[in-house]
Amino acid sequence: MYFYASNQLKITVMKKILTLFLAGTLGCFAQTPVEGFEDVVFPPDGWSTYDNGVGYIHFWQQTIEANPFTPPYEGNYAAFIDRENVPNVYGTAQDWLVTPYTTVTGNSPAIHFYSRLTLNGDQGSIYRIMMSTNPDSSNLGDYTVVKEWTELEINPVQMEYREVYVPIPQQAIGQQVYFAFVMENDYGDRWLIDNVSFIEDYCEQPTNLDASVTVPNSATLSWTGVNQSLWEVEFLASNENPTGTGVLVSENSYTVTGLAAGNYKYYVRAVCSEINQSEWSGPYSFILYNGIDGVVSYDSDKDKECDSPLEGAEVVLTVNEGEYVYTTYTDSLGYYSFYPLNLSTATVNVEVTAPEGFKEIDPVALSVDFNTQPDVSIDMCFDKVKKHLPDDVEVEVKSTYRLNDTQFSIYPNPVTERLYFTSQNIGQPETVQVFDVNGKLCIEQNKPQGSVDVQKLQPGLYFIKLSTGAETKNMKFIKQ
Repeated sequence: MYFYASNQLKITVMKKILTLFLAGTLGCFAQTPVEGFEDVVFPPDGWSTYDNGVGYIHFWQQTIEANPFTPPYEGNYAAFIDRENVPNVYGTAQDWLVTPYTTVTGNSPAIHFYSRLTLNGDQGSIYRIMMSTNPDSSNLGDYTVVKEWTELEINPVQMEYREVYVPIPQQAIGQQVYFAFVMENDYGDRWLIDNVSFIEDYCEQPTNLDASVTVPNSATLSWTGVNQSLWEVEFLASNENPTGTGVLVSENSYTVTGLAAGNYKYYVRAVCSEINQSEWSGPYSFILYNGIDGVVSYDSDKDKECDSPLEGAEVVLTVNEGEYVYTTYTDSLGYYSFYPLNLSTATVNVEVTAPEGFKEIDPVALSVDFNTQPDVSIDMCFDKVKKHLPDDVEVEVKSTYRLNDTQFSIYPNPVTERLYFTSQNIGQPETVQVFDVNGKLCIEQNKPQGSVDVQKLQPGLYFIKLSTGAETKNMKFIKQ
């Protein structure tokens, strides 16, 4: 327990009253002067301290200079409240440090300060930012909670200073308001705050960072934003250092493709304007495993071209001669995926069960080094259909008009803006359709004239379906 006497306070020559613009981690926020609690008088001019009448030994005060147990964030001093120890019959103690009567300005105002505790673990204290528009700052019943934390929420690492931003409710803009730093506990932890200021246009950090890895070679990063429409994402291997520069995206998700199996992390920040960005959130770390995927199709018009996807086909993957066996089914585009596999090197066998009406095809067996080839793509095709099908078996049959010389190709792949397709003869598609991996139609275009604009697609794996009227061709491509 700490005890302080007013005669221990020293006059400091340097005052920690700063105005920050475009500096450090703050970005370009319009900010009021910083209150660093460096004056000889505490509380500072316009500030006040109160309690709820429970616990009268401790109150908000200025720290002792050079005390290693209560260090400031910057300068010589910080504001400090010790923990109370009161009989249980009296309830918990509340100690209040109230700011001057402040007019809230800006479009996205926030309170900015640095917070530190003194004990590891959770001692049960509650910390709050509260506000009141009542001109009488001592009327504690008129205050409402703006933000509340437990010890581990406000300071996950208790004995280090943490920078804190608390958005101010929009209804307070234009009003004069008191803000209070309130600690409530009974023999909990202590609280140090330093460098308190008000920001007029705060760009709030993204939260709830996540990464979804459902197909090999690809990870979809996501986060929660607050009324923002632009973010910057920096994606790195786990052993790389961040550079502070990333990729701008207009949605709160971003898909990275062409990845090897391994450990990755990413950072993301909101971009509220060209000169106003949030702090970086992250890193969010995750593991990308390896996998096997492909497309199962069949020859619908007996021209020896695999032109139609086979939906609902059972695909069986056998690893190392039966050490692992996995089963899945193709979707509406004939696509299947075994992910994640978490393999290094293995012998794999992929077999598709022939549906009724189709002749069996040989399984595909191969040895794979997933360290150098994390995404193995194995396409399977039923090129022979039994001559006589039962009446209750429905198989799509195209026109007998054959374009077996027409071989479509697509490029570039991966693609960023426009995907081109060509054929070896004069046959050109009448329609083009682009589907995502879930079978959702993303683009449909008639008379495409040799290309399709895909720049608005999110990065990831897609399927393109080219139809001439007599023939259909399905292919995969990656949008970067």
